[in-house]
Amino acid sequence: MSWLIALIPAVMFIRGFRRDRRRVSNAVWLGATLVFSALGSTSPLAGWTFALALLGIGVVLPIALIFNGLEMLQRERRTLANLLSFIAGIAIIVVDISFIVVAAGGLGPIQTVLGIGVLLAGYVGFFCTSVLLYSILYGIFMRGAQFSALIVLGSRVIGDRVPRLLANRLDKAAAIHARQEPKPVLVMSGGQGPDEEVAEATAMRNYLVQKGLPEDVILVEDKSTTTEENLRYSMELLRNNNVQGPVAAVTNNYHAFRAAVTARRLGMPIEAIGAPTANYFLPSAFLREVIALMRENKIAHAILCGTMISLYLLLVYMA
Repeated sequence: MSWLIALIPAVMFIRGFRRDRRRVSNAVWLGATLVFSALGSTSPLAGWTFALALLGIGVVLPIALIFNGLEMLQRERRTLANLLSFIAGIAIIVVDISFIVVAAGGLGPIQTVLGIGVLLAGYVGFFCTSVLLYSILYGIFMRGAQFSALIVLGSRVIGDRVPRLLANRLDKAAAIHARQEPKPVLVMSGGQGPDEEVAEATAMRNYLVQKGLPEDVILVEDKSTTTEENLRYSMELLRNNNVQGPVAAVTNNYHAFRAAVTARRLGMPIEAIGAPTANYFLPSAFLREVIALMRENKIAHAILCGTMISLYLLLVYMA
């Protein structure tokens, strides 16, 4: 009957998923279900799987993240956002060392402080893993869905040229448009930055027209500067053009789930579809999305972390 330990989070996950797939809590309940299933299982296979997962997270993952960070330094601009994978790899190694000190050094003040750090790091790792797994699941359920309109979220253009990251979004929207009947309306959404020769939406429309799509199926929203504005202004444009029915935002796969979460927070019936991203770019980009999700739900995370720390200090005091 050890499987009962995972029953409550599993029920909460199924309930939340059926009500609205765009909930961050769905990711947390999915992660909790997997963790409790592993801890409650008496199968040797489950034990070995859990042990190998911990080994991978504690040893293989930080090395991979550090090498990925070095590759990001070579290929991309040296910004904090692009260094996130490198920083995360170093942080995991620090956590590993702290865990060893806590496990081997008793319950002194230093070990207690390090224990709190390990606890918080474990929570962040749990949240990252849960969001990653749920983002994959969310993307699977979006495959083959039918939409009346597709909002392609803009990103930085180089002069008037669409870079590969944005081109992937446009190619994804064009592929959906080609196979779907009736054809969805396409909304190009993105304003003009200070270092851009034209608005992102204009460059995006030109890219699709050059690919052979007719201009009359493309609407241009060229005022937005954030994801929220992309969604707000694009929905207003669709209403003004009497376009009704289900709507999806097309963005890169690392950003799709947060775009859907943003739409839900704004009260908009918009799902999200992810386009491919270069593999080397994914770790830092995904970590950036997770940080944004944690910041948007900071009160809930603060309550959970505060509760964990309180329980940990109580156990230390009782020991």
